[in-house]
Amino acid sequence: ASQFNSLGLYNITCIYNQTENYTANYSTYWVNVSDITVPYFDPLPVNVTVEFGRALNYDINASDNLAIDTFTVNNTNFSINRIGMLINATNLFVGNYSMNLTVNDTSGNTNSTTFSVFVRDTIAPAFTYIANQSITYGSALEVQFNATDLSNLSTWSLNDTTWFAINST
Repeated sequence: ASQFNSLGLYNITCIYNQTENYTANYSTYWVNVSDITVPYFDPLPVNVTVEFGRALNYDINASDNLAIDTFTVNNTNFSINRIGMLINATNLFVGNYSMNLTVNDTSGNTNSTTFSVFVRDTIAPAFTYIANQSITYGSALEVQFNATDLSNLSTWSLNDTTWFAINST
């Protein structure tokens, strides 16, 4: 038995000698050593949640009996490099992003899995400095409040609408 450790086409010639004054004879055989083993994710990627406004850096790992060639992703919001680092290629809005990740070995064998990125906005808006106010009895109170949030502010509200009103201009 022979073990082939390299891919390729091998010529094997078997020669058998005749001991009774006959001419030697031979047979030639060809052995094609190919890789049909698909690469595998190691470990299988686990869906991930990312905070809105933050970058995604997720390391995808795969193994193969020979060598990994490339990784690909089928969602244009993301890109993945040759060593499996998945990043967002665009600014991600709040929502769910599903994709198919594929790993390809040097023999052209592929394996794919589905993967999701969930983008959430869990950081509350931040007010700029708010100072206590003093006014003279009978005077009107007008205060400008400013707040910021990565996903923009949509509404303002008060806890005392009997005495106060608010607008969003």
